[in-house]
Amino acid sequence: MLESLPLEVRDVQQQVQQDALLAQLKRRFPSMIDNVDKRVSIDLHQAFELLITRLYRAQLVGQAVVIADYEHEADIRVDQLRESFAALISAADEDRPTPIIYFDQFICFRRYYQQLSDSVAYLQMKRPMSPISADSFRQIDWRLSGGEDLTTEQRLAAIGIATQPFCLVTGGAGTGKTTTLSKGLELLLVNNPAAHVVLAAPTGKAAHRLNEALAGQIAGAHSTVKELIASLRATTLHRLLGISAKSGRPYFTARNPLRCDVLVIDEASMIGSDLFVLIQAALLPSARLVLLGDANQLPAINSAAFFNEISQLPIGYTVDFCDLVNPLLGSKLAAVNSPLPNAIYPLSASHRFAQQSIVELVSAAILASDMDAVTAALGPRLLPLSVLSSEQDYRQHLLGRYPNSREALLSALSRRVILCANRQGPFGSRALNDYLDSRFRRLLNSGPSQPREDSWYEGRRIMIERNDYMLGLYNGDIGCCQLIDEQWQIVFEGNRLVHTDDVTPDDYSLAFALSIHKSQGSEYDEVAIVLDTFDPDAPNPLVTDKLLYTAVTRAKKEIVIYSDTALIAQALQNRQAQLMPLSQLL
Repeated sequence: MLESLPLEVRDVQQQVQQDALLAQLKRRFPSMIDNVDKRVSIDLHQAFELLITRLYRAQLVGQAVVIADYEHEADIRVDQLRESFAALISAADEDRPTPIIYFDQFICFRRYYQQLSDSVAYLQMKRPMSPISADSFRQIDWRLSGGEDLTTEQRLAAIGIATQPFCLVTGGAGTGKTTTLSKGLELLLVNNPAAHVVLAAPTGKAAHRLNEALAGQIAGAHSTVKELIASLRATTLHRLLGISAKSGRPYFTARNPLRCDVLVIDEASMIGSDLFVLIQAALLPSARLVLLGDANQLPAINSAAFFNEISQLPIGYTVDFCDLVNPLLGSKLAAVNSPLPNAIYPLSASHRFAQQSIVELVSAAILASDMDAVTAALGPRLLPLSVLSSEQDYRQHLLGRYPNSREALLSALSRRVILCANRQGPFGSRALNDYLDSRFRRLLNSGPSQPREDSWYEGRRIMIERNDYMLGLYNGDIGCCQLIDEQWQIVFEGNRLVHTDDVTPDDYSLAFALSIHKSQGSEYDEVAIVLDTFDPDAPNPLVTDKLLYTAVTRAKKEIVIYSDTALIAQALQNRQAQLMPLSQLL
C-alpha cells in the first residue's frame, strides 16, 4: 500500500526542505501524525508526501479536501506533485501560516479553507425574503407551450427564485430548469418591475444557450413584463466580473460591487470554488443569487464543487415560506429545519425528451449504476473498441458517420460532436481532430486546387482555449469558419465575427471532437462518445459515472458510444464519494 509510492515522489523528497515542513506539520496537527505512526509502519516523510498527493488528487475530482484517515489509502500517482511542493516550501517559514488546515475530520490547503469560510459566511448572511402577492401569482400562465401545467416542484422552485436571497435549482437534462427560471423571473418582475436582473454562465456557449432558451419562453410571458424578459442577455462570468487576462483579478469586487438586484447563473455546477468566491464578493449585500445546474455532472477541475455539495444538503423550509407557498400551490408544505432553508429546489420530471428516448434511458441507467440497463438501452449503439482492428479502422468508422456531400456535411457539423474521455492518446480528442480536420478540409474545399494542410475552410470548427478580452473571446467559446465578403471569418455565438488572422494555433483547438470536460454547457442533436483506457495495462481513473453522465446528456436526440463494456462497468463503479465540508461548517 503506502510502501509502493511512485519513484517520482521519492525523487521530489530529496529536493524539498523536509525537516521544516514535517516539523510544522507535526506541530500543527500532532494527533494526525501520532495516528500515522501507530497505524502504519512508515516514516513521517512518506506520510507527508502521501498527504500532499491525496490533497492534489482530491482537487482533480472537485473535492479539495480529504478525510484524515490513512489506513484505507490506496496507491496514488500524481504527475504534478513537484509543482505542489513549491508552494508548500514557500510557506514553511515558522512565522507564516501553515499551508495546510486540519478541521473537523478534514484536511485541505489553506487557500481552499479560506474559500470555504468565505462561502459559508455568504450563505449564512441573514437577508429577508422578498414578498409576492397572491394576485401576482394568479397573473402568471403556469402552462407549458404544449398546454400542460408546470409541475408542483417547478412552481415551488419558481416561487423560490422570486422570493429567496439565495436559490439553487438542480435537475437533469430536460427537467425544465429554464422554463422554471423564466416563470420565476416573470413572477419576480410582476411584483418588482424595477428589479435589475443580470444573467450569466461559465462559458460563451452556455450563455448563448440560456439566451436561446429564454427567448423561446417570451411568448407565454405576462404582457407587463414581456419586454423586460426579452431585454435580458446572458454573458460569461469572466466578462461580467471583468476578470483581467493578465492578473486574473476581477474589476468588480466587494469595494466595487456589481450593480444588480438579482444575478442568475446557469450551468453553475461548472463553477469552481475560486470563481464562486469572486462572485459572492462582487455582489451587494442586498443582491440575490440564483444558481441553476445539474449536480450529477462533472465538477470543476482543480477546485471544489460547491454547487454539487450545496445541492446535497438537507432540504427544509421556514414557517413564513410555508405560509406563503401553501395557499398558492394548494400544498401542505411543512416547516423543516435545514442549514439553508428555502434555498434548494431539485427538479426530477423530464420534459425535453420524447417518451422512452435513448438519452433519458441511458442517463437514468447511469445514475442508477445499472450496467444491464445501460447496455440494453444502447443495444447496437454500443460499439466495443476491441472489435475495431486498428486505430485507423476506428477513425474511419467515426468518419463514416458523416455524409460525403458538401452541403450535407456542413449541416451535420453544426449538429454533431464527438466527445472523448481523454485529450491525448490515439483515441483522444487531439488525434481525432487532426484526422478529421485533414479529411474535412478535402471534402469541404471549394477551390480548384488542393488545399494546404494548415488552411482554413468553410465549416472548420474551433474552440477558444484562452481568454482574449480585446477580441471578446473566452475560454470555451466555439466558432465556425465561414467565407464572408471574400475573407475567412470565424463566427461565434451571437454572430460575433473574428478574422482568422486574429487567432493563432495557440489560441484555439479544433472542435470536431471535444474532451467531455470541455463539452459542458453545450448541446448537440447527435453525440458520439469515445471511452478508452489510455493505458492498456491500467484502468482509466478519469472515466467515472459523472463523466459518462455528462457526455450522454450533451445529446438531445441520438448517442453512440465507442467503448468496451468493461470500461463502462468501471465507470459505473467509480462513484466518487462526495465529501461535505461545507455542510459541516454550516
